[in-house]
Parts: sequence; structure tokens; C-alpha cells
Amino acid sequence: MAEESLPLPAQVHAGLARALDWVWPRGAAWAYADAIAQAPRHPDLRFRRGEALGRAGRWADAARSFAAAVRLRPSSVEYQGALVVALARAERDRELVDALRRFAELRPGEGEVQVLLGTVLRRCGRKAEALRAFRLAVRLEASPRTRRFVLGETLLGADGWRDALAAWNEARQIEVAGGSLILRHAGRRSALNFHPGLPIERTPRRPPPPPARGPLVWLREREAKLRRAALLLLRRNWPRPGREDRVEAIRRAWRKAHPGVGPRKPAVIPARARLRPVRGRRRPGEAA
Repeated sequence: MAEESLPLPAQVHAGLARALDWVWPRGAAWAYADAIAQAPRHPDLRFRRGEALGRAGRWADAARSFAAAVRLRPSSVEYQGALVVALARAERDRELVDALRRFAELRPGEGEVQVLLGTVLRRCGRKAEALRAFRLAVRLEASPRTRRFVLGETLLGADGWRDALAAWNEARQIEVAGGSLILRHAGRRSALNFHPGLPIERTPRRPPPPPARGPLVWLREREAKLRRAALLLLRRNWPRPGREDRVEAIRRAWRKAHPGVGPRKPAVIPARARLRPVRGRRRPGEAA
């Protein structure tokens, strides 16, 4: 902070804010606000106040303070990156996309910024704009490996940013041959390498591996089969509840409707009547 460019009251309030910054962030934000009242055109005071508000968890107020600092110094990459982080923490997706686009204008030749912009756009559901950002990222070169893109790690997390970089590097391995896009690794296609005018090479799905077999699995299967067989046997042989009561109720109703009529008895056929003579044969002593 350029203390020599600040008036004396602003320097006093700024010194008090620095003393309270890590102990009481809200008090530091108030002290920075008093310093800003004495020097409203100083962007670093607004940036420091935004940092204090962020440590206090007031990300919406921090985003407004960072936005004021960006308006006073629009060429600062640090101010713009802090605004992006504050807007992401405040869950203001529309303003976050605009801030990322301004950040990309400050770093026009870096592919990491376009990858991050495309990822945030896809997360917001703006797939067409995300696709344009991904295409631009594929055409751009990567930054030196010695430098880390902390903004991407902050917004997406270390694992998410690592996956995005892996997809970007895979997409950059595309070769243009015969007017069509061919991957060096056949059978693999990156999510960044999508073009609506070209056919998509689909990789056949591999069948799932067979389940592991063992004595415990065999015992479980046998137990399940025996349980199903026992239930089926019980269902077939177990009498239905209330069936005899229903049959007896039907019989009583029939007797009531037919008074004086006894129950039917099965007909008894004599044993002699049940014997039928065989045709063509005569019994002994029978006249011809």
C-alpha cells in the first residue's frame, strides 16, 4: 500500500485495520471503511477491505468492495481474480461469468482461463457458450508447468481442476488430418473435443466383469433357493383363512332358500347294477 499517497487520517485508520486484520476481521473492515472515507479514490484500500470481509465470511460485501477496486484499477489481475473468488463464494453465477470473461481479457493467450470459464459456464447450464470457450482453450497453449493456476484450484478444488487440466491436455493431442479430427489415442475421446459438425466416435461399452464366485456366494444362493421353495410349498398346502366358513355360509343360505329339502346324498349303485355284461358272450345256462 502506498502510504505516502494517503492523507494522515487515512494512514491512521489503515494502520489500525492492519493491526486488527487477523484478530478481528469485522473490525478491520470497519477501519478500512473509515480509511476509504478519507481516500475514496485509493483502490488498494478497497481491496484490503474486501479481503477482511472475505475472512469474516461476508462474501457479498467483499465482492462489492473488490468490484470497486477493479473499477479504479481495471488492469490489475490480482483484483480481478479476487473478485472472481468472492462472486463464486457468494454464489452469484451470472456476475461470476462476466468477471471470468474480464479476467480472460486480461490474459488472452492462456488456455487455463478458457478452461475455467468453460467449466463454470457448463456448471451454470450455458452449454453453447461453454463449448466455445473449450474450443478456444484447445487452440491455446498451456502456461509453463512451474506456475500454478491458483484461481482454478480455488473455484473447482484441487481434484476438479486436475481433472479439467487432464481433459484439456487430452483434447490438445488432436491432429487435423484430411479435414477430420483424429485422436492420437484411438478409442478415447475427450469431453472438450466435441464438434457438432463431425461424427462422434463412440467407444463400445465393455460388459461388466462377472461377480466373484466363492463358497459364501454359493451358500447364499442355495439358501435363497430353499427359502423360495419353502414359501411356495407353504402357499400351496396352507389352507386359506375363512374358506370353510364361507362354504358353510353358502350352505346355510341354500337351506334357508329351499325349506323342506334335505341335503343331497350321493346315490348308491348296487354292485349287481355296476356289473355290465360283455357283449357277444353268454352266461352258462342262459337261453340262446
